[in-house]
Amino acid sequence: MIPGLGTVIDRVSGLFGKGYLLAGFFPVLLIGLLSLLAGYDASERVQRDLDRFLALEAGKQALGSAAFLGVVVVVGFVFWSLNSWFRALLQGNILPERMRQWLVEDQKQRLDKMQQELDVCEDQVHEYRLLHGRDRPPDVGLPPTWLARLLAARKAGAATGIESTVRPSPKIQGEFRKVRRLVARLEPVPTEALENLCSRLEEELRKSKVTGGSALDQLHVEFRDLADKAMARAQNLCDRALTHRRSRFPVDLEAVGPTRMANVAELHRNRALNCYSLDTEVFWLHLQRMATADEHFRPILDDAKTRLDVSVAMTIAFAVTALVWAPVLALRSGSLPLFLLFAVGLPAAAVIAGQTAVVNLRLFGEAVTAAVDLFRFDLLKGMHLKIPADSEVERDLWERLTRRSQLLGKNKLEYTTS
Repeated sequence: MIPGLGTVIDRVSGLFGKGYLLAGFFPVLLIGLLSLLAGYDASERVQRDLDRFLALEAGKQALGSAAFLGVVVVVGFVFWSLNSWFRALLQGNILPERMRQWLVEDQKQRLDKMQQELDVCEDQVHEYRLLHGRDRPPDVGLPPTWLARLLAARKAGAATGIESTVRPSPKIQGEFRKVRRLVARLEPVPTEALENLCSRLEEELRKSKVTGGSALDQLHVEFRDLADKAMARAQNLCDRALTHRRSRFPVDLEAVGPTRMANVAELHRNRALNCYSLDTEVFWLHLQRMATADEHFRPILDDAKTRLDVSVAMTIAFAVTALVWAPVLALRSGSLPLFLLFAVGLPAAAVIAGQTAVVNLRLFGEAVTAAVDLFRFDLLKGMHLKIPADSEVERDLWERLTRRSQLLGKNKLEYTTS
């Protein structure tokens, strides 16, 4: 335990707030402590200096620790102030243009693969709607549905007048077992499997009259249940694929960014633009003023922002420490576990923290979206503008305000004092 650490934490937390403590002071303190650990192993000079410090009396150790913590406080403040720049770095917005374009193309390839999977799901759902009959468009030119075919086959079997005493064939029972297994495991059932099953059941039903409660009658009833469940599963997979695509990439292909963080950030900006023509990058400070005035919403927004800042700060802290010390320890370390900590453990921690930053950015974006939905009219009132009568008037108003704020035109605004 560093002498005086608790006192320093209390003072800096009271002076700068929880955000600085978690996203500035602690990451820099972590970098400092890990650097001392690595330096002690890799440098004889650092080892001698630390041993000499530990041999000092308690008062001098406390003075040295205070000096160390003072440096951490100052550097932590700078580190905390750079959090927005760190976020822009993780979003790829400040990378060299050639590297940025290469990463954008990689993200577009991921999007294209995701879109292909979505297209396959949508095609299967479309096939189910045509063959099963549920949600099928009324069109006399379409082929008969599975249920219509089985009903026609059953009528044809009844017309023969032959009472059925034969149990279903082993082949059709085997086909039913395969489909039952897929449905029970919640796995996707190809339409081809149900088409083959329907064809075999159709052949069996045409041979003779099927009485209620017989084995074939039970298979007829079960087929409909299996088809319903298989179609529901296909629709569920399609919905999940669509949600997966919408939660990771913006709708506009040209808005795709170089990293996952960039695409998540663009998602929530697009949401406000598409719904209200409101650009959150232009009006966020205005909206933040209205949102933080609400005592119930302010903690939600502050917590989301703090989580994002901390995850970004820890990503940079782990990555920088690993980049600086892993090569040094590879050449001069006498401890394999310590080298593995810096060469493997810290990069892994940086990746985990980066993934957490993406999740926290999504949560912060949802908080921003909620702020837009809940407080945009409060912002208009604060700007002494009339509340629009409908969504079209609102979209036009935000477009004019955006152009005005960007000095792209002089638009007349009607103010209200009520």
